[in-house]
Amino acid sequence: MAEQELKRMARLVEINRQRLEQINDQISRLEIVQAEHADVETTLTGISQSNAPVNAMLPLGAGVHFSTTFNSEATAVIDIGSGVFAEKNVGDAAENIRIRIADLGKVIAELSTEAESIESKIAEMSEEFDQIAKRQVAEISEPTASNTEQEESPNEDSKRSRRRFGGELTLDD
Repeated sequence: MAEQELKRMARLVEINRQRLEQINDQISRLEIVQAEHADVETTLTGISQSNAPVNAMLPLGAGVHFSTTFNSEATAVIDIGSGVFAEKNVGDAAENIRIRIADLGKVIAELSTEAESIESKIAEMSEEFDQIAKRQVAEISEPTASNTEQEESPNEDSKRSRRRFGGELTLDD
């Protein structure tokens, strides 16, 4: 019974550890996305607050960039959700990005709370696992009086049964 309980608890701990790893991976990815959004927001805010034209390089991919100039009256095409794009002035685009950054922060906080909960659950389960394992080891290691006597004084018949023909010793001796 205790062995089955230990196996069940070990499986639960492993499942929770895997879930914790998944959550931590999600948090890492979201933090990267949040940092990218923060860079975009900084750039858009800089453009919207600048009185002079701002030179920029727009990446196309494969190492190709366009050199261009923006001013505070420029517009940006921004994904407003579900693949729908809208043209917004630079200040409004920056505000949309700030909202996304805040939303990402909320999701990261929720996932962090869930991760902490799982970590505490793993700690509790590990403690319980250790207690059950110690009890099981204690039960196994408590020798009975008859077992102790047999171990201390093995009889001659058992010694002879392990010997081969001619009195050769075996690996059991």
